[in-house]
Amino acid sequence: MLVDTLCKEGRTKEAEGILAIMIRRGEEPDVVTFNALMDGYCLQGCMDKTKEVFNSLVDKGLEPDIRSYNILVNGYCKRRNIEKAMHLFQEIACKGLKPTTVTYTTLLKGLFTLGRCDTANNLFHEMICKGQNSNILTYSDLFDGFFKVKAVEVFCSMQDQGLTPDIVVYGILINGICQAGKIDDALKLCSSISAKGLNLNLKIYHTMISGL
Repeated sequence: MLVDTLCKEGRTKEAEGILAIMIRRGEEPDVVTFNALMDGYCLQGCMDKTKEVFNSLVDKGLEPDIRSYNILVNGYCKRRNIEKAMHLFQEIACKGLKPTTVTYTTLLKGLFTLGRCDTANNLFHEMICKGQNSNILTYSDLFDGFFKVKAVEVFCSMQDQGLTPDIVVYGILINGICQAGKIDDALKLCSSISAKGLNLNLKIYHTMISGL
C-alpha cells in the first residue's frame, strides 16, 4: 500500500496528499489506511497530527480498531503523557475492543518510565486476570521497571504461564539481584542459566564482576 510505504519512509505529507486524492476520487480509505498515516505521524512525534487523523477516521464513519488505539497509546507514552494514554485505555473497553499484549506492554513501559510502579503492578495483574497472554517483552519491561519491588514474583508468574526466560530477562534479573547485594543468589542463578543451555553474555559477566 502506497500510503503505508510513504509513511514508513517518513514522507507523511505525501501520504496525506495521496489520501486526499483518494477521497476526491470517491474512493473510501479504510481503517488500515488511516492507521498507516497515524503511525507515520506518531513515529515523527507529531501527536497533534496523529490525533487529527484519528478524528478524521471517526468523522468518515469508520470505527477505530485496536491498532488505531495502540498507535495513540504508544505515541502518548513516548511523549510521557501517560494520563492521555490511560484515558485511551479506558476508552478501548467502552468501545467494546479488547486490549492486546502490545497495549499492556506499551502502558507498562510508560508507567515505569515515570516511576509509577504501583499503577504498573495493578495493570499487570489486571492483564493476567483478564486472560491476556503476556510475552517475553512484557516480562522484560516488568523486571526492568520494578525489580526491587516484585521481580521474583513476576519471574515465577512468567514460568507459571509456560514462558521460557531468555538471556535478556535473566540479565535484568541478575542485575537486580546484584544491586540488592545478593551476590551468592546471583551466582546460583548464573549456574542454573548454564544448566539450561543458555550462554552468559558479556553484559552479565560485567554485572557480576561489578557486584563483587
